Amino acid sequence: MCDVEAERYPPAAEWFFAELALLRGRWDVFAHPFYERWSSCELRAGELRDYAEEHDHLVVALATVAQRAAQKADGLLGDVMAKHVAVVEGRIAQWREFAAETGWGAGTAWHYASEAYPETIHCVDVWLGDPGRSLAIDLVTLAAAEPEPDPVIRAGLAGLLAGEDPFAVLAHAEAVHRAYWTVLDVLEGAVQR
Repeated sequence: MCDVEAERYPPAAEWFFAELALLRGRWDVFAHPFYERWSSCELRAGELRDYAEEHDHLVVALATVAQRAAQKADGLLGDVMAKHVAVVEGRIAQWREFAAETGWGAGTAWHYASEAYPETIHCVDVWLGDPGRSLAIDLVTLAAAEPEPDPVIRAGLAGLLAGEDPFAVLAHAEAVHRAYWTVLDVLEGAVQR
């Protein structure tokens, strides 16, 4: 029985996911001062508009990563990723509804056309990376950037780890977390543009 369990859940994959959980804890966005103020409904109108605008770039980037992963994946993982694309594209629509609630829209002076913060551009670059990168890097980007990855995405990532340098994959996951934390840092201290 132990041999079967070792094949289903290789120790290297369990170690990897334990390390990924530690990264998530270290870079817990819900513990960031900006998110704490967001959760406490303490953000001012201008801060909400900034957040809506900057975060829009990120939800679009995440949808692009999901689309790429779906194109690279096959089998059950490909099917799950195709469904996941619809989920993340739905988040774009939800986010833009939120943006409209903050005052974005036709007939207003505020719109998405202003330049993103350099930290947001960097975060998008980290999340998107090279389009030809491995499926494992796309999946770890999704796993790191989303609150809780789909179990099938996790299983797919576990299956792909054998062909990857797990330290490089973890380094990318940390870069994903760190880049988003930096965006939140800027939003927390942002001066109105």
